[in-house]
Amino acid sequence: KEMAALLMNGANRLAFNRTLLNERASRSHSIFTIYLTKRESEDRTRMSQINIVDLAGSEHTKQSGVVGDSLRETCHINTSLTTLSRVIEAINSNAQMDGQQPKKH
Repeated sequence: KEMAALLMNGANRLAFNRTLLNERASRSHSIFTIYLTKRESEDRTRMSQINIVDLAGSEHTKQSGVVGDSLRETCHINTSLTTLSRVIEAINSNAQMDGQQPKKH
């Protein structure tokens, strides 16, 4: 119940804006992290982490018709998504050099 309440609280704080391409365009990035701990024995504990990520959508600025503050916001969102993509590509490149499976994005 506590986790559901936290998710709803976050969902209520998301920002949206209307554009020509999308009546309800998400303007927010959000990350919800769940930490799980399992006690397997008296001296052994296993820990896991689950990240749920919701990213604002990228839009073509000319086609979306945004202007002013919304245009600046759209440019920042697009830049942040491009940067995130580069980070994931770098992580995958390093993982492949180490013989690990690449991460999906």
